[in-house]
Amino acid sequence: MRKLVVLTLFSLFFAVSCKKPANVYDHIQIHKKITESNYKSFTLDELYYCLLYNIQFADEFDKAKDKAVYFEKSALKLADSTNIYRSNNLQILLNSDLPTTDDRYQHLFKSVNYFENQSSLYDAYLSNYLISEYYFNLQSFQIAENYAYKALENLGTNNKEYAFEKASVFILISNVHYKQKKYEAAFKILHSYETLSDNFNKKLFSREKINSLKSIYINNYAISGNKTGQISLKQTIKDLESAFDLASTTNSDKSKKNKIITLHNLIQYKIESANLDSLDAYIKTFEENKSYVLSVPLLQENYAVLGDYLLKIKKDIVAAKKFQKELLAENDLKFQNLFLEKRILEQIMQHTDSTSAELNNHYLNVVGQIQNDNDKKVNINQKVVYDNHELVRKNEKLKREIFFVVAIILGISIISILVIFSIIQKINLKKIQLRNDYIEQDTKALEVTLTYKNNIENKLNNNKKQIFMELHDNIVNKLFSTRFLLHKDFIKPNSLEIAKNTVLEVKQSLIEICDNYNEINSLFEKDSFHHMLIELIENQPNNLITFDYDFDLSIEWFKTHPRIRFHLYRVLQELLQNIHKHSSATHAKIKLYQEQSNIKLIVIDNGKGFVKTAQKGIGISNIHNRLKEIDGTLTIESTKGTTFIITVKL
Repeated sequence: MRKLVVLTLFSLFFAVSCKKPANVYDHIQIHKKITESNYKSFTLDELYYCLLYNIQFADEFDKAKDKAVYFEKSALKLADSTNIYRSNNLQILLNSDLPTTDDRYQHLFKSVNYFENQSSLYDAYLSNYLISEYYFNLQSFQIAENYAYKALENLGTNNKEYAFEKASVFILISNVHYKQKKYEAAFKILHSYETLSDNFNKKLFSREKINSLKSIYINNYAISGNKTGQISLKQTIKDLESAFDLASTTNSDKSKKNKIITLHNLIQYKIESANLDSLDAYIKTFEENKSYVLSVPLLQENYAVLGDYLLKIKKDIVAAKKFQKELLAENDLKFQNLFLEKRILEQIMQHTDSTSAELNNHYLNVVGQIQNDNDKKVNINQKVVYDNHELVRKNEKLKREIFFVVAIILGISIISILVIFSIIQKINLKKIQLRNDYIEQDTKALEVTLTYKNNIENKLNNNKKQIFMELHDNIVNKLFSTRFLLHKDFIKPNSLEIAKNTVLEVKQSLIEICDNYNEINSLFEKDSFHHMLIELIENQPNNLITFDYDFDLSIEWFKTHPRIRFHLYRVLQELLQNIHKHSSATHAKIKLYQEQSNIKLIVIDNGKGFVKTAQKGIGISNIHNRLKEIDGTLTIESTKGTTFIITVKL
């Protein structure tokens, strides 16, 4: 039994430890219908899943803005760390043009370790993904790749779970590889999107969201496939046109960025292939989005494609120089984007002025600054990695301490349960011992009673013998002498006086014998079985129940074994006690008669009836045990009231 208790506790502990976290999609499915009018009536956890749906699943930014502000303020007011970090992530998602210097990114780095330590893996994925995008926009591609793979690790290995999120991460890694000129790797990893796309949850993710991701996939597939020589230039342009058309069906800020990237690639490949079909229209669309393109650091470099258009398609060197000069000035004044400056310098050196030493030095200086910036970013990232490892180490230590405390508590709990179980066992053993003592005392009482009964019967027999001897030896002899004295042949003058005195003596002797007999008879009557049963019934203490009895007086109890009488007496006593305690009866009747070679004792009450589970009680068990001793049976009938039928073989 102890082993079973320990095994059960261990199983419960193991089940709790290994419990699988709830799927985020299930929470979103429940809470996505929270509206703008009732969102303040929900808990922050519930509101989070609604916001996650609005922002990450459906691109419903307008519906999310007010709720997101309320969510963040409430989390800060409650000092709720989990939802403070969550609100920070949501605000970054909402503000795609957030500058990389914003303090929110510092909170973002902290959130990764927090969520991983809390085993909130979906939140950890989102933090890692946003950090990867952050470094990608800074063009720190190796760091971006590391965080992207961490995001994948948070999502698990089941391709049917979080398929859309995993596909998004793989496309981000494809972009990272492409920017690093790892075209084979960029093209190869896109096969993961093809595997996952069939598992997208189209009930939760909006059609726009899915189309936006598909557009990026087609764009990446086309350009990386062309770089590896697996897709022709013509097919690349066709695929990019398809990707641009698909991106044009979406309206969110993030989709707009992807649309501009696709448009830039389409223009660049059309320029490279001298494909003029619709090129001017694409250029016009690109120029119309100038303010947006130059507002996003990652896109600023792409705006230089207009210089390629002027040089290669329009063959207008003057216009190209003017465009390059103005864009360099604007970059120097507003953006200080070294990648944009590098691309413009490459255009100038390739098409207008490749011999200028000053220009070459300028170009080399820009390339050197880019390299230095990358080194600084790597160093900064190494510090972040070190800080994260230090935090992980401290958290691991804390976890070990918590585990140690939990183990102690669990050990104390198990010991306490075992002690309680041991006490319960001792109590049960004591109950068993008390019951055995009761049975032993009952047995001794039976033996004493049987001895007493045998002594009474022996005394009665001895007294009967003495009476017969007295009658024979004394009374009969005196009466015979008196009769002889009064005979006519022997009568004397004083015979009458003598006879009178003799008769008086006989009378006195008879009186003494009768008195003695009455004493013996009285004792016999008191201890006779009929009389004992009648006394038991008539002396019942409860005046609310009336008892009737009907006894067969012809039963020769003195011929029965004393054990039968003893156990029957005890059985009736137990049944009368049960009627008082449990029946709620107002009347009971007891019948006792002989039927062939059996004695039948029937007890009938008009109470509430007999519950079958009561057969497990000690009283009924004792009755069965007693009847077993004298070869008897008990039958219980319960319809209106209860009838107990005891049958004992003589």
